Amino acid sequence: VSLSSDEKVCVLAILDETEGSAKVINFDKEKAVVPFKCHNNAIACMKLSADGTILATASTKGTLIRLFSTADGK
Repeated sequence: VSLSSDEKVCVLAILDETEGSAKVINFDKEKAVVPFKCHNNAIACMKLSADGTILATASTKGTLIRLFSTADGK
């Protein structure tokens, strides 16, 4: 779980039910939920940027760190 630390925005990243997937909930945009297929293996850790616009993830395999835009999942 990761929460944005900027007091002006409220964005939460949590693991999804599917292995290697996460979802981001933006409470500033009527609880907009953006799903992410991040890795083929389980997610070991994830962290949101302070302003909640970027999500960084790493899998249990540990070979890649991936960055995603929380607005659209790209």
